[in-house]
Amino acid sequence: MRGRRCALLATLLLSPLVLFAACGPAADPLDPPAIVYGEDVCDACGMIVTDVRFAAATIVEVDGVLEPRRFDDIGDMLAYHAEHRTLSVRRWYVHDHASLAWIDALAAHYVRAAAIRSPMGHGLVAFAERDAADAFARTVSGTVASFEALRRTHGAPAVP
Repeated sequence: MRGRRCALLATLLLSPLVLFAACGPAADPLDPPAIVYGEDVCDACGMIVTDVRFAAATIVEVDGVLEPRRFDDIGDMLAYHAEHRTLSVRRWYVHDHASLAWIDALAAHYVRAAAIRSPMGHGLVAFAERDAADAFARTVSGTVASFEALRRTHGAPAVP
């Protein structure tokens, strides 16, 4: 009997701790959004986002609410925002082609080449490090560009 009471007491005492730990801190709405590859669709073209190497995202503010936009191609992200110039973009994200980690799109180094087979044919990949972008560009006969150069080429709005 005493064993049962101890087990019950332990359960009652630990339950709130387990629930509290499971809740954890809320995700920052300005962080890169989760993408369910093979399920989520591109906000620009409606195709399913399947390849992390080319996926991109923005966080936009609509009526005071932060909302993610997901893209299957870096060029689609730029084209989408060229068409939706009134959206207030709070963050721009791309994946580092080398590590596949989300990185700040404004600071990334982009390689553009016809040999890069991106989902929508824009032929763009991003790198966190300039040296990695330069090395990759040599292997695909590509050029390295900044976000600002790509933004101007695609007609996306200026970043404040």
